[in-house]
Amino acid sequence: MSLVSDITTAIETAITAILPPFQKSQYIWDTTKNSESKNRLFFAIRPGSASFVSGTCRTITLEQNFEVEFGDSFKNRLDKDADANDKVMALYEAHETLYREIMRNNFNIGRVQVVANLDISQPEVDNENKVCRIVATYTVRYRTE
Repeated sequence: MSLVSDITTAIETAITAILPPFQKSQYIWDTTKNSESKNRLFFAIRPGSASFVSGTCRTITLEQNFEVEFGDSFKNRLDKDADANDKVMALYEAHETLYREIMRNNFNIGRVQVVANLDISQPEVDNENKVCRIVATYTVRYRTE
């Protein structure tokens, strides 16, 4: 198995261990299909682009992005967005729980040197499908030896 697969599996394992209400999304790459009727408390993990890190000897070291999306359905009533806001705050809390875990242990994979960066997107509230989501992008530095 590739290291990308190992990291993706490690993220999924961490989510299922520390955030058990979240279930793997039915749609990982086209999250617009994750409507209220499809998923509640879902997550998706998407490996992204990678870049060579210069200055390393005899090994190839890469920095690669991994996106982790958390989402949930909401039911706004009478044109108030209080339920969506509550769900967004809960998604921030889920991301905080996950990044504390990830940043502390580097996935327990020996070739992972460091989680070098973390970016958290602005919440997306899809009123048509009644789904809110937040994506965190982790930059992971690892050796390919």
